Amino acid sequence: MYLNVRRRVVLSKEARKFKDEVFSVLDNKYYEDESFQKTYEKFREKVLDQEKPLTMEIIFLMTSRYWNRDLDNAVKITQDIISEFYEFDDALITDLKVSKRMIDDDTEYIYYRIYQTKILSEDDLKFKL
Repeated sequence: MYLNVRRRVVLSKEARKFKDEVFSVLDNKYYEDESFQKTYEKFREKVLDQEKPLTMEIIFLMTSRYWNRDLDNAVKITQDIISEFYEFDDALITDLKVSKRMIDDDTEYIYYRIYQTKILSEDDLKFKL
């Protein structure tokens, strides 16, 4: 999905198309669904404005035609799209949970969840390095 061109990393044509499609879905959801809009604003206010570590969970629901694709390629572009849409630096993501599932549907889906990472206290640590 990402290509190295003259020492620069750029999106492939396929990745740009994927990014445009996902952004379109997110934009439509934001402008057409009031509850999504409220959730977005609440998330920005309560989670992102604090600039604390984040956990991102992503589940890809794929049809058989995409099943053999590498999961890690889809992760980075999806992470970039979501962080751009919600306007946060993806360097804040300290924990990443990813999976893919095959579906019999004609349409692929991406479920995602972002929340503040629980920082362990010294009492939670089993050992120190």
